[in-house]
Amino acid sequence: MINIKFYIGPAIIILTILAVPVFLVPYYNDFQRLEADLRIKERQIEREKEYSVSLKVAQDRLFGYQTELKKIESAIPQGDLVVPEFYNFIKQEIANSGIILQGISIGKPFVVEVGSNLEKTTFSVTVVGTYSSFKSFLSTLYRNSRIVSVDSISMGSANEDGFFQFGLTLGVYSYGTGS
Repeated sequence: MINIKFYIGPAIIILTILAVPVFLVPYYNDFQRLEADLRIKERQIEREKEYSVSLKVAQDRLFGYQTELKKIESAIPQGDLVVPEFYNFIKQEIANSGIILQGISIGKPFVVEVGSNLEKTTFSVTVVGTYSSFKSFLSTLYRNSRIVSVDSISMGSANEDGFFQFGLTLGVYSYGTGS
């Protein structure tokens, strides 16, 4: 007679050896997948750290250019006070140049380029004075820290006192307020 006990022990061992991989392979595959995901996330974190360091370096470099950035901010100001400030600047410089202001009209600001918030406001200025005084006024405009364009100049004939009438169209640039 065959002894069943003799076969049950090795059968259990063989079934155990065959069953363990069958049941553990899915867990092992999940483990491998999670390990690969972990490596990907670690690389992403490393890249983000490198990017953060490069942003910090760029920020530090920009802080080194503060005076230049301040000049740019003053050249192209932002806000609602740009027009009144430039209006007062023109009146003051006209008076300092020795010419007489006859009139100023201010145009509506318009966007210079589609998609940007850079605006240009035109000023039509009429003054009376000598040519040298007018030339002094123009040089003051060109030395101004703001970006000012002289779009047109017209000059009338001299009157009996030797004064000319000058017409100017000026453009001043600013960053829009989003209105």
